[in-house]
Amino acid sequence: MAQRVGKSVTTAIPFADAMSQEGHRLAMTFAGEVTLPGSTFCIRKFPESPLSMAHLLKFRTLSPLMASYLWIIAEHRGFIMILGAMGTGKTVTANTILTMIDPNLKIATIEDTPELRIPHKSWQRFKSRMSYSITESKFDVDLMDLVKLSLRYRPDYIVVGEVRGEEIRALIQAAALGHGCLCTFHSESPEAALVRMRSPPMNVSEGGLMLIWCFVQLTRTKDEHGKVIRRVLEVVEVVPGEDRLELKRVFTWDARTDTFEPADAFEVVRRSHRLKTVMRLTGWTEEELAKELRKRAEYLKKIVDEGKLSYPEFSEAIRRFYVMRRKGKI
Repeated sequence: MAQRVGKSVTTAIPFADAMSQEGHRLAMTFAGEVTLPGSTFCIRKFPESPLSMAHLLKFRTLSPLMASYLWIIAEHRGFIMILGAMGTGKTVTANTILTMIDPNLKIATIEDTPELRIPHKSWQRFKSRMSYSITESKFDVDLMDLVKLSLRYRPDYIVVGEVRGEEIRALIQAAALGHGCLCTFHSESPEAALVRMRSPPMNVSEGGLMLIWCFVQLTRTKDEHGKVIRRVLEVVEVVPGEDRLELKRVFTWDARTDTFEPADAFEVVRRSHRLKTVMRLTGWTEEELAKELRKRAEYLKKIVDEGKLSYPEFSEAIRRFYVMRRKGKI
């Protein structure tokens, strides 16, 4: 198995992490060096066709109004951070948000193991290179290096598959330069995420944290029938202050009724600090912005109702949205 993916596992280096030709993620160990009683392997399989935002709406992972909000935030190059524990669907959610971005824009994705798949023609993929040999470690290329390199490609958006270390500082610098940014981050709450980012090895300054627009907190739980479900627990905005930032909840999930609040576009505009920034950038009034939120939510709901769930169908529907908008028909 290791040979098929171009890796080797030996007593000296008894483990490996790789990606198969089919795009599945592999982890393996050799003999009893680091696992008992012997060799092990784990295969994490991904669907041949990625899930679309239409799938998440059908699964009730989030509401159409919430998706519309994230669509507008992403379109105006806000910094979105997807939070959650393992298995909550962070990468899938990040991927679906990216599919709603104008297909004509340029996106750079940076990952340790390539998992993101988007329909954009101007898509530059970066992948880290790590060695397990001390003598070869000087040839490593980590996420920090790639974030810096991606800036030379002048992308409209920079996406880091999973932030774990000092690369967050480079990503925040990219946001300060005007790039749209998106990343995933292991955390059980926005408050915990801020604590981690303020601490070593990330050491993000308070001013840097204020460049983050919003946190999307995911959770994995079970419904009354014992079925595993994934939900956006809350969407929380970062509100810059003079000395310290504040957190403001825009959306929340009610576990008892399995519904999302608010359900009214005007209430979303009233709660949101970052949508006020969008209003300054576009010249929209509160009424016009609420109308835009409703329009996009209805458009997404229509896609789901028409059964256009597949990745190609959803991508085509989003492309058509931007074509019609440029022609003034929507």
